[in-house]
Amino acid sequence: MVQPFLNADPRPLITFLGTLFQLGLAYTVSILTEEKLYRWLAVPAAIQIAMFGIPIYILPKLLRWRDTPAIEAFVRMMRDPVAELAPNADVRCAIFRPSLFKKRLIEVVIYTVAGLERRKDKYMTVHQGVAGMAYRTKQTIYVPIQAGNWKTRLMSDLGFTEREVMRFKPDRGSYLSIPVLKRVDQQGIDVLAVVSLDSNSDGTFTPGMIAEIERVATYIAGIL
Repeated sequence: MVQPFLNADPRPLITFLGTLFQLGLAYTVSILTEEKLYRWLAVPAAIQIAMFGIPIYILPKLLRWRDTPAIEAFVRMMRDPVAELAPNADVRCAIFRPSLFKKRLIEVVIYTVAGLERRKDKYMTVHQGVAGMAYRTKQTIYVPIQAGNWKTRLMSDLGFTEREVMRFKPDRGSYLSIPVLKRVDQQGIDVLAVVSLDSNSDGTFTPGMIAEIERVATYIAGIL
């Protein structure tokens, strides 16, 4: 389920685009006339872009992940029902956020049998892993790992190098990643996060369970 589109005030965006045009015009004129004086016309525009872009576009994307209790509660809400239905399975649930320039997926928090944990420097590129596949396709991805071919599957299908695969333990039996979607305009849909679950069993995630997890995952879009 995609969150409804909210009609935003277009005036700040028009101001930003106008300033960007002023910046580009100043540099274009300086190049064509070979006069450095025109480059100084770009200084006010550059300052305005910095003052406008940082608080309006960059800070909100970073601060949305500061609501730690809500995000931790959501991760618990995702994992606990799965763990109850599969009590003998070692189920983990993590949530990944895209980096500022959407080149990486950064782990925010992971919930395991040992509890909640915030691990540092845990990330992958958007072209790697089941989470990366869910991010790129904007679809739920379920991957069961068959015994004996897990290294081949990770390297060939999920974009990891042989050196990176050596860091993985061969105890995971299945992976499930669900993108958290939000409509950003009348035609486009943005991926706010990716919820990733894995288990040491290849039969943990049934079709009915996957559908229920997808339903619950839609709620986090309201938090972000």
